[in-house]
Amino acid sequence: MNTLKKLVILIRILVGCILTETTHGQNIEITSVERDTSQIDWNTLSTGIPLSSPVYGDLNQLSGLKGFDFLYSGERPLSRTHVSALISKVQSKIHTDPYLNNTFFKTYLDGLDQRYGSGSQGRRPAGRFRFRSLNVHYLWLKQPGRIIPETSGILIPFLSNREGRVFDPDHNIAVEGSADFQLSSFAVLGTEVRWRQGSKTGQPGQLGLRSLYLKLRLKAFDFQLGRDSLTWGHGFSGSLGLNSNAKPFEFIKISNWKTALLPWHFKYLGPFNYQVFLARLDKERLDFPHPFLFSIHIQSKPTSWFEISAYRWMLLG
Repeated sequence: MNTLKKLVILIRILVGCILTETTHGQNIEITSVERDTSQIDWNTLSTGIPLSSPVYGDLNQLSGLKGFDFLYSGERPLSRTHVSALISKVQSKIHTDPYLNNTFFKTYLDGLDQRYGSGSQGRRPAGRFRFRSLNVHYLWLKQPGRIIPETSGILIPFLSNREGRVFDPDHNIAVEGSADFQLSSFAVLGTEVRWRQGSKTGQPGQLGLRSLYLKLRLKAFDFQLGRDSLTWGHGFSGSLGLNSNAKPFEFIKISNWKTALLPWHFKYLGPFNYQVFLARLDKERLDFPHPFLFSIHIQSKPTSWFEISAYRWMLLG
């Protein structure tokens, strides 16, 4: 399994070099860049990285390669500062761990650091407002959607786990942008807007607010209020709990941003992370009038290779 993971990383690095570099027969020496991260406050509250980001697959690879010990795989999205701190931790181990200290891994890790780690932190523009992303998507779809009568949902084969995005038959074009506003070190506002034009909409365009939420930090607890996407579960895209096939929820969530050890012999269960949230579901659902979803999620990690999670779901209406 470790050999397979190394091979995957090597292929990704080689493809990246082919697409971005032309050597013309010259010898290129690759070295890992040392960065001063002493001025970066990893505890600062930040917005989450979208569920569709490839960084989550990268983090799973780093965890499998023993880059860091405690990554809770059943919680998404992760905050930007959390991901930066994880990558920085691997950077600090790369020169002391012979398993990680090789040219290919350094190149792979430097690319992650530029996109999500301390390198991206250093490139941030001054000011509280930050424009995060702008993506343009085009999709040609021949398969029509199937309506699920029980929940009034729409199922489109081969287009699952798209966070509730809607597509028309034939042509679809969409533009999505995200930004955040840092109110203070303990408060941040995040948003994502999507414009879509489909061949069957019958309108010049559809503009929608996919996410808008406020995150607050009070002592050991994080509070999030608004609309956002999230997954809970250890299967593909959170499929053992709440997966990324649903539209963004309007919810309130409470969680501990620092893991905690339980007293007495329970300390051997490892550091605990817990979340509680209450979400409002679509009014168009036919099984419950005015439906709400309440859930409690607890997870711990006694070792780096063993994780314990428990969920409790209640559908209210």
